[in-house]
Amino acid sequence: MQLQCAFFARDYPDESSSTTGDSQCVYSYAIAGEHNEFNFCLAPQIRVQINNNRRDVGFGVQDDDWHHYCFTWSDVNGDYVFYIDGVSVSSGAGFVRDGHISYGGTTVIGQDQDSVGGDFVAAQAFVGDLTQVNVWNKVLPESDIQAQASTCHISEGTQVIKWSQFKDKVQGGVVLMRP
Repeated sequence: MQLQCAFFARDYPDESSSTTGDSQCVYSYAIAGEHNEFNFCLAPQIRVQINNNRRDVGFGVQDDDWHHYCFTWSDVNGDYVFYIDGVSVSSGAGFVRDGHISYGGTTVIGQDQDSVGGDFVAAQAFVGDLTQVNVWNKVLPESDIQAQASTCHISEGTQVIKWSQFKDKVQGGVVLMRP
């Protein structure tokens, strides 16, 4: 199994939960029995979790600017790479080797799930702007990741979860802005 999650985000450092130590979750996928099946959080440190196993980049980016974030993972050797603005900032092997992400779960954008579709903690909400959140069941070539970052555009095509599936299904205090 392979996975890639990419999006553009702008964090508001003065309004974030970074001072409390809680993670601002951008993407959360939960299944029955595992609320951390896959999640991608940005602050205070960039991190992902797969099957409740965690990898941290070791730093966060909280500068009130737009950035392209991407995480890739392959279960064969547990290879993973974190990219910021098309540049690899952290990588390794052995992360959830021979693992998988189960189908049939619930996806939430901008908030960590502590149970499937619920048990939200306000301090774990993403504070900022998001766009073009996409997930693939494969790892795209690094040149494609760099092109996404440099053009500020992720074209729809082979994703298993596309931004168009989210952008019109907002709840809570989300404000949908369009040019």
